[in-house]
Amino acid sequence: MSTALPSLARRRFLSRLLEPDQEPRSLRDWHRQAVTDSSDHDTRAGVLWGLWGSGPEDVFAVGDAGLVLHWDGHCWTLEPSGTRLPLHAVCGNATGTVFTVGWMGVICERSAGVWRVVQGGVTDADGRRYRSCRTNQPLFAVWGNDSGDVWAVGDHGRVVRHDGRQWQELETGVEGHLRGVLGLADGTLMACGRNGLVIRWDGDAWRQMRTGTGADLNRLWARAPDDVYALVGGHDSATNGSIGCLLHFDGDNWSEMPSRDRFERLRGMAGDTVNLVLVGDRGGIYRLADGVIERIAQGGEQDLYDVALFPNYALAVGDLGTVLRSGAPATPNAETSVHPVPRTRLARWHRVGDGITDHTLRAIWAAPSGRHFAVGEAGTILTGDATRWESMSVPTSLDLQSIWGSSDRHVFACGAYGCVLHYDGERWREVHRLNARTKALAMTGFGPHDVFVVGDEGLVLRYDGTNWQRLPSGTKSALYALWGADADHLLAVGDLGLALRWNGSDLRAFQVGTEAFLFGVWGRGLSDIHVTGQAGTLVHFDGARWTLVSSGTRADLLAIAGRPDATTLAVGTRGTALRSTTGQDGARQWVAEDTGCQANLRALCLDQEGGAHAVGDGGTILYRPRS
Repeated sequence: MSTALPSLARRRFLSRLLEPDQEPRSLRDWHRQAVTDSSDHDTRAGVLWGLWGSGPEDVFAVGDAGLVLHWDGHCWTLEPSGTRLPLHAVCGNATGTVFTVGWMGVICERSAGVWRVVQGGVTDADGRRYRSCRTNQPLFAVWGNDSGDVWAVGDHGRVVRHDGRQWQELETGVEGHLRGVLGLADGTLMACGRNGLVIRWDGDAWRQMRTGTGADLNRLWARAPDDVYALVGGHDSATNGSIGCLLHFDGDNWSEMPSRDRFERLRGMAGDTVNLVLVGDRGGIYRLADGVIERIAQGGEQDLYDVALFPNYALAVGDLGTVLRSGAPATPNAETSVHPVPRTRLARWHRVGDGITDHTLRAIWAAPSGRHFAVGEAGTILTGDATRWESMSVPTSLDLQSIWGSSDRHVFACGAYGCVLHYDGERWREVHRLNARTKALAMTGFGPHDVFVVGDEGLVLRYDGTNWQRLPSGTKSALYALWGADADHLLAVGDLGLALRWNGSDLRAFQVGTEAFLFGVWGRGLSDIHVTGQAGTLVHFDGARWTLVSSGTRADLLAIAGRPDATTLAVGTRGTALRSTTGQDGARQWVAEDTGCQANLRALCLDQEGGAHAVGDGGTILYRPRS
């Protein structure tokens, strides 16, 4: 039976945006809007993912740890959502009910000013672990129409619909992860997602559309069924950064919109009959004008995830609880500028090995003897300690990405073309190579005859002392880092929040609660694991659940390491270094340290004494003695 989708409830509101009596809206001047609340909830500790409003005096923002904020035109108020799970998107419908969806398939509804959880977040009987079930599949976008229908989409092609009475699962016929959903004026519905996926509901069935791209599509917006836009965002391996573009559907075909400059990954957009405003990584704010995308503002350094337009102003939300407002600051609830989180002036890091190489160093490992090995571009391998470094003779000019050993006489390095080198205490030689352009990106081991390697296109290799065997990973995504407690308990992390768990016999994929690219992983044990990633991402596993942690930085955190008897450190872009410490309340906190350099720091290791070495761009080698 055909089901028509009436037009957006807020379309009537948007149609008033250009009425002559409305004050012009400035989109080039943006200011941080202070969010204050009398409760103990730290609204700046996490991410605000979604934004929606029925009007300029009725706006909702949702984010990490079940955060819901409401703006009444004068101030922001924290509203209890009933969940601690991250909330990714929010919308309302014609009945006045507001809906928000998020991690572990959680769905919350607000009626008569009160929020309640209606679905998702199902746990085992003891309440410690979330069940593996369809209801717990994460949801990332939600949209509602005039008739009261609400649609939400998420991982593995999941689509759920609320018909005014209950939520129903719908079969889409796709397994791709969906990230955006939108109803059109002709009664059809579109959903978009990973790897260029767009599906369209015609009232009877879902049908896949050709987009001509394999990039990830994050959001949809439309003026008409033949005037639809999709945000594109992905990771640029050449720059180790994000990149974005905008696609347009003219009723027949999808095509890329031209832009004046290269820009970062796009996350959110909103429009009216004149403007289409886009927001994205590192505070980028853009506008589509005369068919060309142009940057119109820089909203600080925090990634921005959503934007909403109102008659006299616009709002944008993002990382670290950021709320930006266009136009003149609204006092007293405003700040006039955006400042980065300051570093602590702890001058414990200092350079060593200057002048040895100008090649980028990508990995470092400390042998039990105290001898260190570092690898990098063009077959670079260095060895040294806290005072002196020297180059080693190597039988390759391929880029090397990772290094690990069981002793300083039994060391492995890996890199481009899946090559693996071995050092026996006297010389390096190549012992394995794939017949493909696949990069081996990370490695670890549990003895000279038990070594694991991960890399591009879901590469997983295992060495048993005789042969290198490729293990089926079930993914084509890149895996950037690897850590294990033993040969039966390993964790690999990579693209868009992906993690693979090795249990001794096979690999199982799961998400750790973020869509960020993950670059580092380290743990003291199976109940104390840290993962680092893009734009300051820090995630912690306590043995039962993964939790997003505030890092206080927007730099990409490229590596993390520690020792059971020493501190835990993380390093990243622009010379960033963080140290884990325990506050007076007993809670773990991350404190920034001044490294004295601006080079990207790509790898980190701690030696037996607790001293740390970090390596990175331009041959940078830093040393930090134990505290």
